[in-house]
Amino acid sequence: MYKLNGDINHLNEIVITQEDIDSYNKNHELFLTFLKKELVTNTFLFLGYSFKDNIILSCLSSIKQYLGEGATCHYTILKRESDDPEFQHFIYDIEKRYPIKILLVDTYDEIPEILNELKNKIQSKNIFFSGVFDSLPDDDEKFAKDICKKITYELFEREYKIFTGYGRTFGYYLSGNATQYLLTNNKEVERNLIIRPFQESMTSEEKTNYRKMLLSDCSVVIFMYGQKPDAKKNRTKYIVSDGMLEEFEIAKESGKYIIPVGSTGFVAKSIWNEVKSNLSKYAYLDKYIENLNSSDASLVVKTILQILNEISNHV
Repeated sequence: MYKLNGDINHLNEIVITQEDIDSYNKNHELFLTFLKKELVTNTFLFLGYSFKDNIILSCLSSIKQYLGEGATCHYTILKRESDDPEFQHFIYDIEKRYPIKILLVDTYDEIPEILNELKNKIQSKNIFFSGVFDSLPDDDEKFAKDICKKITYELFEREYKIFTGYGRTFGYYLSGNATQYLLTNNKEVERNLIIRPFQESMTSEEKTNYRKMLLSDCSVVIFMYGQKPDAKKNRTKYIVSDGMLEEFEIAKESGKYIIPVGSTGFVAKSIWNEVKSNLSKYAYLDKYIENLNSSDASLVVKTILQILNEISNHV
C-alpha cells in the first residue's frame, strides 16, 4: 500500500498545499522510485483517484517516455458525465497521454459488480493442487513424476498460476518441475508458483483456517494421491490424508470447481468415486470423468486442460 499524501499521525509530512505538490518529487524521491517500479511491473486499477494532482500522472508520463508503447497499461473506473465537454476532454487527454484505459459507469453502484467479475476472472486462472504421498511403487512413482511435469508445463503455457500447500513428496515433484519450467522460460517463479507449506506446530483449528485461506484465491482444485504414513504404526503403514479430505470439504462448501484424478489413488480416488456418483452436482465433469481415472498421463493432462477451458468460458 502506498500512501501518496502522508498520514494524519505525521502532520509535518502531509501533502495538502500546492507548494507540497510542487516539491513532491524532491522530497519523496526514493518513494517515487519504488512506486514507478510497481507501475512498470504490475497492472493498477485506480479507484477513487481523481487524477487532479500531478503525482501519479508524472510517474506514468516518465515511464511512457522510457518504454513507449511497451509501458504497462493501467485502468481506472470513473462516473460518466456525458453533458460536460470539459469532462470529455479530460477523458480523451488521459487516455491519449498516459498508459491508462478508462471504464465509465453511470453510477458508483456498478463498481462492486465489476470488481466481483474481475475477481472471478483472475481466480479462474489460479489452480490449487491438493496432494500428498510418502512412498509409491516404482511404476506409480514414474507416473507421478510424468503427470506432474506434464501438467505444470501445460498450465504455465496457458498462463495459469499454480498454488499448493506443498504436500509431502507430491509437492516436491510439482514445484520442482514448475520451477524448472519457469526458470528455463525466464518467468517469475514468485508470481506463477505460490507455495504455502504447513507448519508442524499448527493446531487442528489453525490448519483448517489455513486451508480455507489457501483455497480462497483459486477457483479450481485438483486432487491427486492422498497417502500418508500412519504415525500410530511407526510410519510403516499408510493411511489416507485427512488434510486432503478436509480440503475437499472446504472446496465443496466454497463452490470451487473440483477435479479429482482418480487414477492416482488414495484420497483422490475416493473423491473421484463420490463425484462420479453425484455427477449432477459436477456437470462440468460429465464428459470427462472416466478419462480422469486413466493411467495415461498425457490423456489425463489433456482432459484437465479441456475441463479448464470449458470452465474459463463460463466464468
